[in-house]
Amino acid sequence: MKVDLIQTSCDFADMFIDFKEERTALNDWSKNQEENKIKEYWKNKNTKSIDGFETNILKN
Repeated sequence: MKVDLIQTSCDFADMFIDFKEERTALNDWSKNQEENKIKEYWKNKNTKSIDGFETNILKN
């Protein structure tokens, strides 16, 4: 087997395997951010896909 890519998750938006309750970490985090802070986060984290392609996240 040849492995090209392995990903990890921050768990902010992952669901539980057995549903117990809604997870609120992602919503709680975003509610505490100012709009310019979220755009800076997007710029730092979401301008390239996991395979290196440019995204259009900040062009809208």
